[in-house]
Amino acid sequence: MLGESAGPETIEKWRRCISEALGVTTFSLIEVAVTKMGWSHFGVATIRPDASSSVDGFDEIKDRINHTVQSIHSPSRMEIYFTGNYPYA
Repeated sequence: MLGESAGPETIEKWRRCISEALGVTTFSLIEVAVTKMGWSHFGVATIRPDASSSVDGFDEIKDRINHTVQSIHSPSRMEIYFTGNYPYA
């Protein structure tokens, strides 16, 4: 994959949209990274579940975030990682 980091405005836009998609759920956004590759964007979000959740709950959050990201940047792809720890701890 060849690309460059998306601009700070784009990353902040994705962060806001993902945070809004999480809304009042039991999930917290830890980090977002976005890479721009030509016309498309590739993002990675690290999300912490603040309470136990079913597999359906995780799938619902992933679908909600992917739908939100597609509405602001298309084409785009989003990978979501659920973790209880900060990625660089």
